[in-house]
Amino acid sequence: MAIIAPPAVQSPVVNAGLLYVNGLALQSLVIPSVPVSGYASGKAFIIEPGQARDGTNTNDIFLPPSFVAGALYTLNSIPVGVVVNGLQVGVNGVDQAPLVASSLYNVYVIAASNSVFSSNFAVGGGPLNYLPNAGVSEIPVNPYPAGGLLSLASNPVPFLPFGYDMYRLIGTAVTNSSADLVYLTQFGNGSGSLVSYSIPPVSVLTAGAATTFTAVSLASAIPSGVASQVVLSVSFTSALAGDMAEFLPYGSSLSGGSVGVVQFGGGPAGVQTGIVTVPVGSDAGVPEILYKVDSGDALSLSVIGYR
Repeated sequence: MAIIAPPAVQSPVVNAGLLYVNGLALQSLVIPSVPVSGYASGKAFIIEPGQARDGTNTNDIFLPPSFVAGALYTLNSIPVGVVVNGLQVGVNGVDQAPLVASSLYNVYVIAASNSVFSSNFAVGGGPLNYLPNAGVSEIPVNPYPAGGLLSLASNPVPFLPFGYDMYRLIGTAVTNSSADLVYLTQFGNGSGSLVSYSIPPVSVLTAGAATTFTAVSLASAIPSGVASQVVLSVSFTSALAGDMAEFLPYGSSLSGGSVGVVQFGGGPAGVQTGIVTVPVGSDAGVPEILYKVDSGDALSLSVIGYR
């Protein structure tokens, strides 16, 4: 009798997860003259509904829209997934302590891998997340719903609240000298997101006069390892007509040369202002660019965003 060999072991065909971010835009919460919420001006922002793969590319995190009394909840006409309150510690707040002055924070969406899904109509926006007019029907039924979390950018990972084991970096936030959040808006899906600081831009160089390519640290405005381009507000004072300010990413092989990949100026002598986008390089993890000007010129730069 013929012996039939067993079939070879087959590996199942399974598509690998896609490390995506859809939605989850960040928007500053502008408090009107007649407050409609329990949040303080300069201390809170909105994470819009959306979905993302967790940071280990294992599970999906779904942040649904919030509802109040059966109606979609909006603030500043923006649909609310959750509101992150920088005055509280825990879910939809800061991971270790309330906001501190002149600091850079990472913004995460967080969730629990073993938590059954329930919409924010059921959870009232999540624990520790104030929603006005929340009734008995909106008492949380899921103890670990998806939410937001702030953590200092110097922390390698966020300190997750009890019960949470998933997180994904979705943006950054900056505080000023009063520990208020600088106005921010982040949009885009995954790569290409733009975070904009507009009240005011973050100054990174004042009256720079280097005539050879010199590094400018962006660490006060951009977290390490996430930006490919920086959007800069430029104030350039040229000593002579036609003078140029020039820029390179840090580490560029062209840094020993005389020509930048981005140039600004070329007009009459005097003050020239505008916006430039410059590629970013990494100096041992610190985001930096290189600049130079002609003799007698002066250059000031402020970060208004990054991609």
